[in-house]
Amino acid sequence: MEDNTSRIRLKKYLWPDEIKARRAKRAKSVLVITAIVMSFVFGFVLSSAFAPKPVVLDNKMERLQQIMDVLETNWYFGNEHNDLENDMINDAIKGMLNELGDKYTTYFTKEELEEFSNSINLGYEGIGVSFFENNGSYIVDRVFVNSPAFKADVQSGDIIYKVNGVIVTGKTSEELVTLVKGEAGSKVTIVFLRDNQEVSKEITRGKISNTAFGKIIDNRIGYIELSSFGDTSSAEFQVYLKDFKAKGIKNIIIDLRDNGGGSLSALVGIASYFLPANDIVLQQKDVDGNISIDKSRGTIIDTYDKIVILVNNNSASASEVLGAALQESAGAILIGKTTYGKGLVQTMAQFSDGSALKYTQAAWLSPSGKSIHGIGVVPDIDVSLHPVLTTSFYEFEGNETFALDTVSEATKDAQLCLDFIGYAVDRTDGYFSVATQTALNLYKTEMGFTADGILTKEVLASLQSTMIKTWHFNKDVKDLQMIKALEIMNE
Repeated sequence: MEDNTSRIRLKKYLWPDEIKARRAKRAKSVLVITAIVMSFVFGFVLSSAFAPKPVVLDNKMERLQQIMDVLETNWYFGNEHNDLENDMINDAIKGMLNELGDKYTTYFTKEELEEFSNSINLGYEGIGVSFFENNGSYIVDRVFVNSPAFKADVQSGDIIYKVNGVIVTGKTSEELVTLVKGEAGSKVTIVFLRDNQEVSKEITRGKISNTAFGKIIDNRIGYIELSSFGDTSSAEFQVYLKDFKAKGIKNIIIDLRDNGGGSLSALVGIASYFLPANDIVLQQKDVDGNISIDKSRGTIIDTYDKIVILVNNNSASASEVLGAALQESAGAILIGKTTYGKGLVQTMAQFSDGSALKYTQAAWLSPSGKSIHGIGVVPDIDVSLHPVLTTSFYEFEGNETFALDTVSEATKDAQLCLDFIGYAVDRTDGYFSVATQTALNLYKTEMGFTADGILTKEVLASLQSTMIKTWHFNKDVKDLQMIKALEIMNE
C-alpha cells in the first residue's frame, strides 16, 4: 500500500537568548580551532626567526626602549605611521593601563583630553545637539535649550541625513562631528529626516556651554535638569535657584538621570546650596585607609519644603554623591532606579605636552560612611520606565531582514518601539507574530514605506526615531518617574 502521509519538517526557532548563547559558543569554538591552527602554522616560523644572541638589558625600562628601537629601524609597516615613536608610546601607556583592571584609570593625548573636557563642560562650538548611532543612522537624542539647533527648531528624533550636501549615513561618528562642528558664527546646512520626510535647516553655529536646564512647573515647583558636573555647573545651578527664590518656589525637583558625573568642585558647590556650612558632603578614603572629608560651604540660597531627586541606572559618580548627601542630610526623596554604583574618585595628572593621566585616587563614602561602589544608591521610591527607553538596539549584519514566523532581537526592539508609540502588539519577546506584522505594516504605511511586512535596518531606525520623538513630546504621560515626583509634590 502506498504511503500518502505528508511529512512536515519542524524547525525550532531560537529565542534571542539562545541565539546569543549559540553565537558565543560558535565564536569560542572558532577561536580554539584558530589557536590550534596558528600554533602549527607559526610555531616553526617564529622559532627559527629568533636572534641567536639576546640583547643585554641594564634595566627594565631599557627593554621597552630596545623594542621601540628595533621597530623604528626594521618594522616593515613603520612607514605607515606619521610619528611611529609617539604612536608606540601612546599605545604602550594605554596597553599598560588597560591591564591594570581599573577602567576609570585612563591616559589622554592632548586631543583626547580636550574632547573629554568638552564632554563634561559641554564647551564647544557647534549646533547644540547630542545624538547616537543605530545601524549607520544618526538620531538626534537631545537639543540643548537656547542652542543654535533649538532656535532652528531641530527636534529630538530627527535623523541627520546630510551635512552641507554630504550624506552621513554610514560614516563614523568622528566624521559626522567634524562635519557638524565649526567656528561660532559660521553656517552649516543640515538635512534631517523627520517622519521619513526631508527637512533642511541652515544653522548658525555657536558656543555651547550649558550643563543645566531649569523651569517652573504649575507656578509652584522648580525643576532643574543637570546633564553633568562641569566647570560652570555650580554657577548655572545658582541662577535657577535664585530665580526660584524670587518667585517664591519652595518645592524643587533635581533631575540627575543619565548624568555620569564630573567635577568634585562643582559637586561640592551645588551641595552647598542645600546643606549648612561644615555638613559632610562626602568622605574620601585613600590607598592607606586615611579619610579626608569634603564639607559644605554653606552657601544656602533658600530652604525648601520638599526636594525630590530623579535618578536611574546611568546616574553615576558625582550624581550619586549628591543624591546620597541630600538623601541623608537634607531629607531629599530619591525616585527612579538604583544608580550606577561608581564609588571611586579620579584625579588628573597633566603633562607638559598637553596629555594627561586620569587615575583613581580614592574611594568615596556617603556622609554617614556608606560605600556604594558596585552597589549604587537605592531610591526611596522605585519607578521603572518603559523598557524601550533602556534598550540597546540590535545591529543588523549586512542586508539581513526579518519577517513573519522568525525570532530575533531586531523584532523584539521593533515590538517595544511599536508598543511605546501606541501600536497594538501582542508580544515583545522577539517572535514575529501576525499581530506584529499588522502593527509594523500600519506603521510603515504611515511613514511612507511599502507595507510588505518586512523589518529592515532602515525601518528599525525609523521606529527608533519615532520612539524618541514620542518620548520627548509626551513626557507628561510617558515619564512615570517624573509623574511620581509630581505626585509627591502634591501630597
